[in-house]
Amino acid sequence: MKNQGKNKQKLLVQTAAKGKQSMETFWKTPPNIENILDSITDAFVLIDQQWRLTYINPAAIRLMDKPLEEILGQVCWGLFPEAKETDFYTQLHRAMEENIPVHFEAFYFPSALWYECDAYPSADGLSVFFRNISERKQMERQLRERAEEIEKLMEVLPLGIVFAHDPECQRITGNPTAHKLLQLPPQVNLSKTAPPNERPLNYKVCRNGHEIPPQELPLQYAATHGVEVRDSEFDLVFNDGSATSIYGYASPLFDEKGQVRGCIGAFMDITERKRAEQALSESRRRQSAVIQASNASYYEFATDLSWGTVDRRFAEMLGYSLDEIPPVPERWDWWEQRLHPEDRERTLQAYHDFVQDLIPVLRQEYRLRHKDSSWRWWRVVSTTVKRNSQEYATAIAGLIFDITEQRQAEEALRESEERFRVMAETVPDIIFTSRPDGSREYTNPRFYEHTRLTPEAAEGSGWMAALHPDDLEQVKTRWRHSVETGELFEAQYRLRDGNGRYRWFQGRAHPIRNETGQITKWFGACSDIHDLVHIQEALKETDRCKNEFLAMLGHELRNPLAPICNAVELMRMHLHHPAIQSKSIDIIDRQAKHLTRLVNDLLNVARIVTGKINLKTQPVELKEVVMQAVETAQPAIESARHELTLSLPAQPLKVEADPVRLVQIVANLLNNAVNYTPSGGHIQLQVAQSQEGEAIIRVRDNGVGILPEKLPYIFDIFTQADRSLDQAQSGLGLGLTLVHRLTEMHGGKAFALSEGPGRGSEFTIHLPLILESTSQEIPPAPSTVRSQGLRRILVVDDEPDVRASFALLLEALGHEVMMAPDGPSAIEAAQNFQPEVVFLDISMPGMDGYETARRLREKYFREEMMLIAWTGHDLEGYRDRSEQAGFDHYLLKPIDIEMVETLLASRLPQEGTG
Repeated sequence: MKNQGKNKQKLLVQTAAKGKQSMETFWKTPPNIENILDSITDAFVLIDQQWRLTYINPAAIRLMDKPLEEILGQVCWGLFPEAKETDFYTQLHRAMEENIPVHFEAFYFPSALWYECDAYPSADGLSVFFRNISERKQMERQLRERAEEIEKLMEVLPLGIVFAHDPECQRITGNPTAHKLLQLPPQVNLSKTAPPNERPLNYKVCRNGHEIPPQELPLQYAATHGVEVRDSEFDLVFNDGSATSIYGYASPLFDEKGQVRGCIGAFMDITERKRAEQALSESRRRQSAVIQASNASYYEFATDLSWGTVDRRFAEMLGYSLDEIPPVPERWDWWEQRLHPEDRERTLQAYHDFVQDLIPVLRQEYRLRHKDSSWRWWRVVSTTVKRNSQEYATAIAGLIFDITEQRQAEEALRESEERFRVMAETVPDIIFTSRPDGSREYTNPRFYEHTRLTPEAAEGSGWMAALHPDDLEQVKTRWRHSVETGELFEAQYRLRDGNGRYRWFQGRAHPIRNETGQITKWFGACSDIHDLVHIQEALKETDRCKNEFLAMLGHELRNPLAPICNAVELMRMHLHHPAIQSKSIDIIDRQAKHLTRLVNDLLNVARIVTGKINLKTQPVELKEVVMQAVETAQPAIESARHELTLSLPAQPLKVEADPVRLVQIVANLLNNAVNYTPSGGHIQLQVAQSQEGEAIIRVRDNGVGILPEKLPYIFDIFTQADRSLDQAQSGLGLGLTLVHRLTEMHGGKAFALSEGPGRGSEFTIHLPLILESTSQEIPPAPSTVRSQGLRRILVVDDEPDVRASFALLLEALGHEVMMAPDGPSAIEAAQNFQPEVVFLDISMPGMDGYETARRLREKYFREEMMLIAWTGHDLEGYRDRSEQAGFDHYLLKPIDIEMVETLLASRLPQEGTG
């Protein structure tokens, strides 16, 4: 009825549109169309020629999620500007401009929803129906995915799956297994009822040696009669004489009218199974003959022992020949002497009771000594065959069965059950068995030890009392489903221990079936996965932190790129404006250094984490290190208008450390304080000696503080105290990771303290002091020597911009420069140019920098020629390889120009020499 209503409203609107009827007249047309449109579930709007919304039904208001008064009369493209980039804009303009109705589907990104839209033009504008079809789209996507999954399943199934695409089964296709079974290549029609030119001729379908008519084949029969064909067995006999036994199933497929439209079949190769069945059948026949001929022994004797007979099997069961069995009456004593001592009394008493007619039928099991002295178990069933006038038995007869193997099997089963019980009571897992109805039958002690429930309380479904309340229903539902369907039970749930705490367990139970397929019991186990669950949660948290870090990395890399790009555009626009040129250069220089710091932080963390960083330690005075770190962080401190308070010891404190890395540790702590302290904050830096003889470096701020749950992970990689977009600090959150790892590499420890958000933070570094003086002197810092002479310099790099920009920089410093794009060109240029200095890129295509350096040294060896490797790589082994290739220095891009000038000046002739 609802769809009929929708179609009726659309029909009314379409009729009005076709007649070019104005909507004002249309509204007055009975029945009251406005009431109808207000009641429909589709969104409906009227748009006039100026694209203003002149009517909006309640369903449209709900979809637009705006009050009616804010949208009625407004231009739709102004209300929803994002729609201009979608099919809404294109299709509605098409309807308006071409005066034709349109139907389309479009995705609207702001709401992330799919809509289906029908628009009908009229004299006044457009009438538009639209509805949310996101769920349908999702279902369509899911259907496509399921179809792909089914297709993949068909490819890997060991069953031959075939499809008849028409009621006559003239065209049959199959999965790869089906083609393999039929020994036919892919894409070939598999149907025996196909047109003659398509029909496969390499095999026949036979049953009991006779070819089955095509119309009687499983798929053809199922399609013709509209019934399932089950348990069909036949043979595929191929032209080469080989044969394959097939077991199959076919079922018709029906269209919406109930008519057969095709058929589906599943077939499997049972050749080996048939052979096994034949062998088993023959074995059973032989076994039956043996059982009938020799399994039981028949005997008769008179109760007064005046006569008696036994057969050959009687003697054989005890290892004798029939001639060795003594005659009656000696036979009785012979038999009695061979009874097992433990069985003699009860066996003889039973015979006495039976002869006295106290027992109607005698059934006994006892042991007799075999000729080889082993004991054989016998089962004897006796009955009276003759009585006297007093109705006492005078003759009896019976069957004797050797049940030794049966008793051994029973004993083995008992031992097996005992072993199972011992195993179940020993393993750390919870082991249980349940009855076919699902009620608990046995649970090992591990369950009771964990839950403190008694066996009586856990009987039946009582064990569920230990389940967590949030898991109870889902476990009940899954267990009930498994019991009803016989499917594997599997679930994760929490069990309460004796102290009221819950731990996660993984429960699984398999049905045990008898020979008829009926479930006789369930066998299950529960494994403690509590630690695994927490590890998985921790891994998820680590993955989340990593994703946040990558997002922050993108943000931090784009931040300096934006002002660099802006500065470049300004320089292009104001080529002759010195002030703008100078300011732009400062911006580029500052942001490029910032980018360099970010990349260096990433590389440092990577090297530390992988253990590929080496410390160059020496005795270091902490005061000097701290002052260098303060000098490094001073611009950021002043920019944020922070107050820095220093507290340094009067006596020098020395530690064995890499001075560069130690400066990096302190500078990172200061920068962290700057980043997480609001403008105008207070930062304290203290250096002291502890009572334990350790050097302590402490940085305290009055900034935003650290959440208690973040504090244990503050030094972890990918972790920042707050990554929210409203925080002004920059950085990748790697600084504290570097602090922690570098401190540990120096044999120290790093600690973080905070009383919570808004209470500031305190970071402390503990380092072992050098308490005794050593003969090793602290080397003075190298002085910066400015270049005083001009050099002939060869610049070799395969990147044109890198090569040209560096050459221009060197020329601006007054040097004579030649460029080469690759190794061979560099060797050729060196012959004529005779460079004093060569800046040589390592990673070049073809002849790399190492090989180029070796050839330059071999062909144009000049002691005064300086070879400088410059590269973006700082991987393990690169520096060692550069030394082996003949390089004098190894520089990382981007190169510090002051370092370049220092290197160029380092080989200038000394004053007073030629």
